[in-house]
Amino acid sequence: MAVSKKKYMYWHPIASQLIEKDLQPKHIKAVFDEIFPQNNITTRKIGAFKRRCVDEEFDKFEEWINERVL
Repeated sequence: MAVSKKKYMYWHPIASQLIEKDLQPKHIKAVFDEIFPQNNITTRKIGAFKRRCVDEEFDKFEEWINERVL
């Protein structure tokens, strides 16, 4: 099975900052509608990116724990 390449979009840095502030995807979409009026960023895309951020942070945390324990 091939590993998918993770995309990097123009809105990811802004979204990651808003996710860190614990905003919900629907509120993040409202921000993007103000910044980028003609966008196709959906709450579904924002939610997927949020899950990706959480998973990556969890992986980093697991690595950190394994370094300390092992």
